[in-house]
Amino acid sequence: MNNDSDNFRESLSTADKRGKRIWLYPRKPKGKLYNWRSYLSLIQIIIMVAVPFIKINGRPLFMFNIFDSEFVIFGSGFVTRDFPIFALMMIALFIAIALVTAIYGRVFCGWACPQTVFLEMVFRKVEYFIEGSAKVQRKAAQMPMKGKRLLKRIAKLAIFYAISIFIANLFLAYIVGSDQLIDLIRSGPSSNLSLFWGVIGFSLIFFFHFTWFREQFCIYLCPYARLQSVLLDDHSQAVAYDYKRGEGRASNRTRKEKPEEKFGDCVDCNLCVQVCPTGIDIRNGFPQLECVNCTACIDACDNVMEANNKPKGLIHHSSINKIEKGGKFELTSRVKSYSFLLLGLTVVIIVMLFGKSPVDATFVRPHGSIPIVEGDKSRNLFLIKLVNRTNEELQLELRVLENDAMNFIPNGKITLGPKEIKDVNRIMESAEKGQGIGKMIRVKIGIFQGNELLESKESNYLYPRFLKEK
Repeated sequence: MNNDSDNFRESLSTADKRGKRIWLYPRKPKGKLYNWRSYLSLIQIIIMVAVPFIKINGRPLFMFNIFDSEFVIFGSGFVTRDFPIFALMMIALFIAIALVTAIYGRVFCGWACPQTVFLEMVFRKVEYFIEGSAKVQRKAAQMPMKGKRLLKRIAKLAIFYAISIFIANLFLAYIVGSDQLIDLIRSGPSSNLSLFWGVIGFSLIFFFHFTWFREQFCIYLCPYARLQSVLLDDHSQAVAYDYKRGEGRASNRTRKEKPEEKFGDCVDCNLCVQVCPTGIDIRNGFPQLECVNCTACIDACDNVMEANNKPKGLIHHSSINKIEKGGKFELTSRVKSYSFLLLGLTVVIIVMLFGKSPVDATFVRPHGSIPIVEGDKSRNLFLIKLVNRTNEELQLELRVLENDAMNFIPNGKITLGPKEIKDVNRIMESAEKGQGIGKMIRVKIGIFQGNELLESKESNYLYPRFLKEK
């Protein structure tokens, strides 16, 4: 390992000294881990395609409709008022990723990130099939774009765009729901032009990304890569080169020419570099932020070690502590802190989810409105926004709780359709006098369906100053 200097950190594998991009042609990996990644990616793609069409009680399993502020997680609907629960879920997700990173490094990027799954297991395989191996592609890149090469490029780009359209439709299914997307496909673009142009726009973005931008996202834009330096420590497991065993490097030819010298196990074949999708040399050191932990270099190195009758594992999942001291994995204070914090958040989220009401309500006294006096009674006008979180019709009734002297007029039932949001006006009447005169008090309001209390809210009731007690 070139651990005497960190000069490699001063440059990027995908850019030359003038900053011009170096196009990567990674060699196709072969090995046990790559096979496992292929199987896992197939399962992930099937799940990603199936999830928007899975419904629980008439609702999609997941939907993130940012346009209509409608979010569904595990079939449970969330509205704007549920933002604290949604925010806690996002925080818990980030902490879970931080916990996994602290233990296993950037394993999510190489094995579960949709960017890697589609690029390496779909687009890259199409590219190998049409244009040939990395060596053939590199050679063809030096030739003029005509004849057979032009036909292959057109075929590849056509397939790439077809896949991009599929991904764009899938992406929008998570946003607007599978029902709207199916309606668009059945009825044609004219039925919903905004959604149609959304599909076209996203397809072009995905086409550009997987055709040209590729690994640049992982290296430059992904915030997760930037956070790695603060999430990893000497005990974090990641794809690492065992420099104690591998240095000094020498090719098999050099070993034959100098049999008296003692060399490390690395035969300096550079296959670990050739298969890397971000173009780094894993032997330079740990951590390297460009490494996505895809394990392609492990497979390549294991194959070489096996061919040279040497033990596998020169490149393997390890930590700085294990390589340098031979230590075992330890539960560091960082891992314990992340674990306890994630456990606490999970408990809070579960409690909040089970306590979530099927209806949400907002009670507001109109700005500038004054209490009305009628005989011995006072009245306040309320503007009420009701939100039905369920897929069923609700018959609601409003009642003032813990105060028999107050009630709503009119007090008829309010019909709320599935997922409907309705604004209603109601007058709250009070027969109280005395200590309430000229003051504002808090009142508790119950929202009932039959005799079942669905939700309770608090609001302010203002008494007129000129209401006198007899």
